Amino acid sequence: YNAYGIEKWTTRYNGPETNEAIARAMAVDANGNVYVTGQSYDTGTHNDYATIKYSQLDPVTAINKVIDAVINMDIPKGIENSLVSKLDVALRAAERVDGSTEVVVCNVLEGFINAVEAQNGKVIETQESMDLINAVEEILWILDCS
Repeated sequence: YNAYGIEKWTTRYNGPETNEAIARAMAVDANGNVYVTGQSYDTGTHNDYATIKYSQLDPVTAINKVIDAVINMDIPKGIENSLVSKLDVALRAAERVDGSTEVVVCNVLEGFINAVEAQNGKVIETQESMDLINAVEEILWILDCS
């Protein structure tokens, strides 16, 4: 569990249609993400392989990090306020433990990416833009936004 009482390691892979899956290798990267790869058996395709990434990064912490990054950038206050406002909405929705607001978080974060892309190379330097977008895309991936 994290500081907000949310289980961090609840996702599991049980093979296609609950058939057999066997882990063959596991690795942990510098960010604490766990990668598991192995055999996955299905009645239709028989032996396949699957690689799964499990992330311990919770969206609340990740959104707060992006807010800090925006605040520490040298950009006009109006643009900073606009970006932080979007992130605040996502943060408030992500803090709800019931999970019913995931769609709101996904939509607001996608809007944040659009706003950053609109300022890319203008008031936000390209590298900073890419860093913000990559951080938010990681959150979208964690939330399984499609």
